Amino acid sequence: MTLEQLKQSNDIWVRPEDINGLLGCNAQAIREQAKANVLPFDFFLSGAKQHRIKIKRESFLAFIEG
Repeated sequence: MTLEQLKQSNDIWVRPEDINGLLGCNAQAIREQAKANVLPFDFFLSGAKQHRIKIKRESFLAFIEG
C-alpha cells in the first residue's frame, strides 16, 4: 500500500502487510517488534499466541509523517 492509498483509506486498522513497504522491512519483522512492544505507534495483538496484529492507521500516519 502506498502512503497516498493509506491516507485515502477509511479503515481504522491496517495489517503489517499493508505498511511493510513504507517501513522498508518485511511484515514478520513488524509482528516481532509488536510482540516485543517496541513499535512507536498504536497496535493491537490478538489470538491465542498473540500472533495477529492490527495497527491503528491514524497513529501510523502520525508516526510516518513525523
